Amino acid sequence: MKKRIIKYVLILISLFAVYYIYDFVTKISNKNEGLFGHSKSRENAINNGFTVVDFKPSKDTLTLINGRKIVIKKVWSEVSWTYHNGKPQIADEYGHTLCLEFSGKQDDFVFTFSLLDKKNQQFTNGIGDSICHLKPKKLYDFIDTVLREKNPKKNVGWKNGLVTDTIRMTKTEIKNVP
Repeated sequence: MKKRIIKYVLILISLFAVYYIYDFVTKISNKNEGLFGHSKSRENAINNGFTVVDFKPSKDTLTLINGRKIVIKKVWSEVSWTYHNGKPQIADEYGHTLCLEFSGKQDDFVFTFSLLDKKNQQFTNGIGDSICHLKPKKLYDFIDTVLREKNPKKNVGWKNGLVTDTIRMTKTEIKNVP
């Protein structure tokens, strides 16, 4: 009887070990599993099969407090998506990603863009090298954004950032509708 119980316990332990090893290997091979993604470019979003909505900014050249010029080159949106089994999968319950491509690098982090309507904001924003990702819940015919800059006063900085401009993004074209 003891041998039989030991045999069943070893089988059970073996099954758990196989499951955890399989789960570990799967997580390593799909390291982005469950993470939100965003296309690297408008063209990449279209190639992924996502609907792309183009927007035109009310102004494309912005002057920062320090005199530097930022030019908004392209504004487009795609539905939110996540990785599933290593491939993009639409997750439209999480809104959209509004992408503002701009000239110049954001390596000194002295400005960012954000949605004016905070009730329409699904998640916080992200800004990288020449692109800012805003996360509206819904896409309207126009979306107002603000340019927010780091306060140049010593010891103030982002604690009291300054809104220095408002830009209206107007929907112009929809591509790749399924």
